Amino acid sequence: MYRKILKSFIILYLFFLTALFSAWSVFHVYDGEGVRFGENISQKILSFASIPSTINKFIKKVFNESFFVDDRTFVYDSITRSGFTFSKSYLDEFKGINILIPTYNHIDRSSVIRLFDLDNISLKHEWVIRDKKMNEIDKYKGNNFYRLSHPILLDNNSIITQIISPDNNSISLLKIDSNSNIIWSLSLLVNHSMELDKNNNLWVCGNFSNKTALSFIPDTNLPEDAIWKIDIKTGKIIYEKSIAEILYQNGYDYLFSIGKYEYDLFHLNDVQPALNTTKYWKEGDLLVSLRNKNTIFLYRPSTNKIIWLKIGPWSNQHDCDFVDSSKILVFGNDIIRHNKEKHSLIRGTNNAYVFDLQTGLVSRPYTSLFSNNKIKTTIEGRCDLLPKGNLFVEETINGRLLIGDTNNIKLVYVDRINKKAIRRFFWSRIVTDDEINNLNKIK
Repeated sequence: MYRKILKSFIILYLFFLTALFSAWSVFHVYDGEGVRFGENISQKILSFASIPSTINKFIKKVFNESFFVDDRTFVYDSITRSGFTFSKSYLDEFKGINILIPTYNHIDRSSVIRLFDLDNISLKHEWVIRDKKMNEIDKYKGNNFYRLSHPILLDNNSIITQIISPDNNSISLLKIDSNSNIIWSLSLLVNHSMELDKNNNLWVCGNFSNKTALSFIPDTNLPEDAIWKIDIKTGKIIYEKSIAEILYQNGYDYLFSIGKYEYDLFHLNDVQPALNTTKYWKEGDLLVSLRNKNTIFLYRPSTNKIIWLKIGPWSNQHDCDFVDSSKILVFGNDIIRHNKEKHSLIRGTNNAYVFDLQTGLVSRPYTSLFSNNKIKTTIEGRCDLLPKGNLFVEETINGRLLIGDTNNIKLVYVDRINKKAIRRFFWSRIVTDDEINNLNKIK
């Protein structure tokens, strides 16, 4: 009897020591002091510890939860056509405007990009790529639930887009023709926005995998944010630059220590090239958004200089745009991040900020639009200023595209699955008729 008790005690004690050592190992690595194990062992420890999370993410993907959201569509005294809800009295305001919308079809396991004409609320073109085809490109072999994000329309109805893998990481840039055939692909860890400059070069956000440009950064496995310029004809990289280097070389290294040191140090999510020269920027300058530092700055690649930088009043923002000759527009998610899964809205909704470089003033002209219509995507989201003072908003996580003025919604689009659920979108884009007519200039 005594031997059995002693044996059970020893087994429990060894189990306790093993659990304690395992927990300490993860804490030791996660705390940034895991030098005793070396880089390879540290990475394996974290990979092993994340197995439950990996299983949870897989289950969610199997049930496709991340692509479906509860229906929050409002009831209007208006017309519904092809997923759009609108009033005829506003249709004239949408002349010359098109929307390029990426979404996911769970029935045939395919990513779909649709181009809608708002003149008459009609489908102009559709591109479809099935998971099987994207699995051939993905070296990590995620199998299902790929999605295409932030497409750019080019000549002859070709498209440049990025592939988001099942684990929610972007794995490749992709150029496809009008029939959805692949022209080229580029394996690159890109994310969020993609934009063309005046010379039709592509600027993208992303990160260098397991590279640290600056020796004082303690985590040598930190994926470092970077910007790239890509030749759209060949898919070749023309230019690349580390965000950490840009900030350090311009004297903004104090941003590194604002807030808790974290794995996702800056979270670069938008690089917007200037298409003209004004008193406040030059053609080719880049408007850059760092979500985790609430920071927007204007960068001149030709001289490696930050022209100006501003922290807030936006919080955890996505999407920044040049407006007229002195203003920028910023989509503020206005949240507090508790962790990767939990976020709290500061004022209950998102907002759009207009910063005037001439006066130094910030305004929020669309506050009523956001609050009256409960626009509140805690992650992602974007907005564009349209003619007649209207604002286009993608409420990404809640699956709504909206156009409205300073107070009221004039048009809503949802991609309906059934009576209770609609699909999410993945960074839609406004395309004007003028832009489409000028596409023949891209050779």
